[in-house]
Amino acid sequence: MTKYKKILYNSLKKEGDNIKKNKAFSTFEIILSILIFSFLMNIAFVKYREFKELRDINEAKTKITEAFYLVSTTSLKQKTKQELQLDLSAKKIIISNKSLKTQEIKLPKDLIYYHTYTSNLNSLKLSFTKNGNISKSFSIYIFNRAKKVRYKISFYGFDRSKFLKINNYRKKKNNEISYS
Repeated sequence: MTKYKKILYNSLKKEGDNIKKNKAFSTFEIILSILIFSFLMNIAFVKYREFKELRDINEAKTKITEAFYLVSTTSLKQKTKQELQLDLSAKKIIISNKSLKTQEIKLPKDLIYYHTYTSNLNSLKLSFTKNGNISKSFSIYIFNRAKKVRYKISFYGFDRSKFLKINNYRKKKNNEISYS
Protein backbone atom coordinates (compact mmCIF):
# COMPACT_ATOMS: atom_id res chain seq x y z
CA MET A 1 0.00 0.00 0.00
CA THR A 2 1.09 3.40 -0.74
CA LYS A 3 1.35 6.20 1.70
CA TYR A 4 -1.76 7.91 0.35
CA LYS A 5 -3.83 4.74 0.53
CA LYS A 6 -2.87 4.26 4.20
CA ILE A 7 -3.85 7.84 5.02
CA LEU A 8 -7.15 7.43 3.16
CA TYR A 9 -7.80 4.07 4.88
CA ASN A 10 -7.09 5.53 8.36
CA SER A 11 -9.28 8.57 7.76
CA LEU A 12 -12.17 6.39 6.54
CA LYS A 13 -11.77 4.15 9.57
CA LYS A 14 -11.97 7.19 11.89
CA GLU A 15 -15.10 8.40 10.11
CA GLY A 16 -16.69 4.96 10.55
CA ASP A 17 -15.95 5.08 14.27
CA ASN A 18 -17.43 8.59 14.46
CA ILE A 19 -20.56 7.41 12.64
CA LYS A 20 -21.00 4.61 15.21
CA LYS A 21 -20.64 7.12 18.06
CA ASN A 22 -23.03 9.56 16.37
CA LYS A 23 -25.51 6.77 15.75
CA ALA A 24 -25.64 6.00 19.46
CA PHE A 25 -25.98 9.68 20.24
CA SER A 26 -28.81 10.08 17.71
CA THR A 27 -30.64 7.08 19.24
CA PHE A 28 -30.37 8.76 22.63
CA GLU A 29 -31.69 12.00 21.10
CA ILE A 30 -34.65 10.17 19.57
CA ILE A 31 -35.53 8.49 22.87
CA LEU A 32 -35.19 11.78 24.73
CA SER A 33 -37.36 13.55 22.15
CA ILE A 34 -40.06 10.89 22.46
CA LEU A 35 -40.01 11.18 26.26
CA ILE A 36 -40.28 14.97 26.15
CA PHE A 37 -43.08 14.79 23.57
CA SER A 38 -45.05 12.24 25.60
CA PHE A 39 -44.59 14.31 28.77
CA LEU A 40 -45.88 17.43 27.00
CA MET A 41 -48.83 15.49 25.55
CA ASN A 42 -49.68 14.19 29.02
CA ILE A 43 -49.67 17.73 30.44
CA ALA A 44 -51.80 18.94 27.52
CA PHE A 45 -54.29 16.10 28.07
CA VAL A 46 -54.62 16.90 31.79
CA LYS A 47 -55.09 20.60 31.07
CA TYR A 48 -57.71 19.84 28.40
CA ARG A 49 -59.60 17.60 30.83
CA GLU A 50 -59.55 20.37 33.48
CA PHE A 51 -60.73 22.89 30.88
CA LYS A 52 -63.57 20.59 29.77
CA GLU A 53 -64.60 20.04 33.39
CA LEU A 54 -64.65 23.78 34.08
CA ARG A 55 -66.65 24.36 30.89
CA ASP A 56 -69.17 21.68 31.90
CA ILE A 57 -69.51 23.16 35.40
CA ASN A 58 -70.16 26.63 34.00
CA GLU A 59 -72.64 25.22 31.49
CA ALA A 60 -74.52 23.32 34.22
CA LYS A 61 -74.57 26.35 36.51
CA THR A 62 -75.91 28.56 33.72
CA LYS A 63 -78.56 26.09 32.58
CA ILE A 64 -79.86 25.44 36.10
CA THR A 65 -79.97 29.13 37.00
CA GLU A 66 -81.62 30.16 33.72
CA ALA A 67 -84.23 27.39 33.99
CA PHE A 68 -85.26 28.54 37.46
CA TYR A 69 -85.32 32.20 36.40
CA LEU A 70 -87.41 31.31 33.34
CA VAL A 71 -90.03 29.44 35.36
CA SER A 72 -90.06 32.11 38.06
CA THR A 73 -90.51 35.03 35.65
CA THR A 74 -93.11 33.13 33.60
CA SER A 75 -95.04 32.41 36.77
CA LEU A 76 -94.85 36.07 37.80
CA LYS A 77 -95.89 37.42 34.38
CA GLN A 78 -98.79 35.01 33.85
CA LYS A 79 -99.88 35.02 37.52
CA THR A 80 -100.21 31.23 37.41
CA LYS A 81 -98.54 28.36 39.21
CA GLN A 82 -95.69 26.80 37.25
CA GLU A 83 -93.91 23.49 37.67
CA LEU A 84 -90.32 22.45 37.18
CA GLN A 85 -89.13 18.86 37.41
CA LEU A 86 -85.51 18.30 38.36
CA ASP A 87 -84.28 14.82 37.43
CA LEU A 88 -80.68 14.66 38.62
CA SER A 89 -80.15 10.96 37.85
CA ALA A 90 -81.11 11.49 34.18
CA LYS A 91 -79.32 14.86 34.31
CA LYS A 92 -82.14 16.94 32.88
CA ILE A 93 -84.59 19.67 33.83
CA ILE A 94 -88.17 19.53 32.56
CA ILE A 95 -90.22 22.72 32.52
CA SER A 96 -93.96 22.02 32.42
CA ASN A 97 -96.11 24.95 31.40
CA LYS A 98 -99.81 24.84 30.59
CA SER A 99 -99.70 27.66 28.05
CA LEU A 100 -96.33 26.69 26.53
CA LYS A 101 -95.08 23.30 25.44
CA THR A 102 -92.94 21.21 27.76
CA GLN A 103 -89.28 22.14 27.57
CA GLU A 104 -86.42 19.78 28.41
CA ILE A 105 -82.96 21.04 29.33
CA LYS A 106 -80.11 18.52 29.37
CA LEU A 107 -77.28 18.97 31.84
CA PRO A 108 -73.67 17.84 31.21
CA LYS A 109 -73.37 14.08 31.73
CA ASP A 110 -69.87 14.01 33.25
CA LEU A 111 -70.86 15.83 36.44
CA ILE A 112 -72.71 14.65 39.55
CA TYR A 113 -75.60 16.68 40.97
CA TYR A 114 -77.08 16.60 44.46
CA HIS A 115 -79.91 18.63 46.02
CA THR A 116 -80.90 19.33 49.62
CA TYR A 117 -84.66 19.64 49.01
CA THR A 118 -85.59 16.18 50.30
CA SER A 119 -83.51 13.21 51.29
CA ASN A 120 -82.40 10.59 48.76
CA LEU A 121 -84.66 11.62 45.88
CA ASN A 122 -82.92 12.23 42.57
CA SER A 123 -86.12 13.41 40.92
CA LEU A 124 -88.27 16.13 42.42
CA LYS A 125 -91.10 18.36 41.28
CA LEU A 126 -90.97 21.99 42.29
CA SER A 127 -93.95 24.30 42.09
CA PHE A 128 -93.69 28.06 41.82
CA THR A 129 -96.35 30.37 43.23
CA LYS A 130 -98.24 33.04 41.27
CA ASN A 131 -95.63 35.54 42.44
CA GLY A 132 -92.74 33.55 40.97
CA ASN A 133 -91.63 32.40 44.39
CA ILE A 134 -90.62 28.90 45.45
CA SER A 135 -92.15 27.29 48.52
CA LYS A 136 -89.05 25.78 50.14
CA SER A 137 -85.42 26.92 50.05
CA PHE A 138 -82.80 24.39 48.97
CA SER A 139 -79.39 24.04 47.31
CA ILE A 140 -77.96 22.10 44.39
CA TYR A 141 -74.36 20.92 44.60
CA ILE A 142 -72.33 20.25 41.45
CA PHE A 143 -69.55 17.66 41.81
CA ASN A 144 -66.74 16.91 39.36
CA ARG A 145 -65.66 13.48 38.09
CA ALA A 146 -63.52 12.94 41.20
CA LYS A 147 -66.69 13.47 43.31
CA LYS A 148 -65.40 16.72 44.81
CA VAL A 149 -67.83 19.62 45.15
CA ARG A 150 -67.10 22.46 42.73
CA TYR A 151 -70.22 24.62 42.83
CA LYS A 152 -73.27 25.29 44.97
CA ILE A 153 -76.44 26.99 43.76
CA SER A 154 -78.88 28.06 46.48
CA PHE A 155 -82.53 28.93 45.87
CA TYR A 156 -84.46 31.03 48.37
CA GLY A 157 -88.12 31.95 48.49
CA PHE A 158 -89.08 34.99 50.56
CA ASP A 159 -92.61 36.14 51.30
CA ARG A 160 -91.58 39.79 51.47
CA SER A 161 -89.88 40.03 48.11
CA LYS A 162 -92.32 37.60 46.49
CA PHE A 163 -89.63 36.55 44.06
CA LEU A 164 -87.10 33.77 43.83
CA LYS A 165 -83.55 34.59 44.93
CA ILE A 166 -80.65 32.54 43.55
CA ASN A 167 -77.10 32.59 44.92
CA ASN A 168 -74.14 30.92 43.21
CA TYR A 169 -71.15 29.83 45.26
CA ARG A 170 -67.82 28.62 43.90
CA LYS A 171 -65.54 26.50 46.09
CA LYS A 172 -62.51 28.54 47.17
CA LYS A 173 -60.91 26.81 50.15
CA ASN A 174 -58.80 23.68 50.05
CA ASN A 175 -61.01 21.67 52.38
CA GLU A 176 -62.70 19.06 50.25
CA ILE A 177 -66.34 18.06 50.37
CA SER A 178 -66.88 14.80 48.55
CA TYR A 179 -69.90 12.95 47.22
CA SER A 180 -70.46 9.58 48.86
